[in-house]
Amino acid sequence: PYTVALLRCLPRGGQRKDQGRLDTIPGFLPGIGATITGCAFADRCALATERCRAEPPPLYDLGEGRLSRCHYHDNAQSLPRATPAEIPAVAPKQAPPVLQVEGLNKTYASHGRPLRAVKDVSVSLRPGETLGLVGESGSGKTTFARLLLGLVPPDDGGSIELEGKKLAPRLASRSEDQVKAVQIVFQNPDSALNRSHSIRHILSRALKRLGGLTGKKLDARLEELVRSVRL
Repeated sequence: PYTVALLRCLPRGGQRKDQGRLDTIPGFLPGIGATITGCAFADRCALATERCRAEPPPLYDLGEGRLSRCHYHDNAQSLPRATPAEIPAVAPKQAPPVLQVEGLNKTYASHGRPLRAVKDVSVSLRPGETLGLVGESGSGKTTFARLLLGLVPPDDGGSIELEGKKLAPRLASRSEDQVKAVQIVFQNPDSALNRSHSIRHILSRALKRLGGLTGKKLDARLEELVRSVRL
């Protein structure tokens, strides 16, 4: 069953997210040092019975070089999905854009000469859509993201709208709700996290600034977060 579940999680070429979901495997691996009396996958397996939790499964020879360590290997293909395959109704294409970018440009000075990092970029993202921006190193992907976040101002002439309202080019001029609505996930934790701060400080800062949590509610959410990822 574990192999069946794992293969259902595997993306394949040509698949579209609006034509069916990938499956997921619920739960977590047993903790380090945990005592396991039966099958290590039992608590995460929809086919598991008390036998699975009490008796370690032997290695069954299925022939043709195939082996399985499962009491119910004959039923493995009937493992119920953990995530429904049906796709929820998506917003219609005529829905107004959540993010609308028109004619965005950014020019830097390099050795006394202008260097165009972003040239006339326009983007329209509607509810439920995801956009992947692809380009070689130095093509302006990060600069474009920084423009959207307001970390650097664009050249004159372009515009950024969030849910129909124009965003100020500089972060300091945006409303608190606008700042919360446009966030970034950095790909390199070594540079994204400040090692001089504790994990508690880093997490609580985000919860205070973006979630508005304080006091006991902040402490409870912190405990919930660290438990959820076994930190």
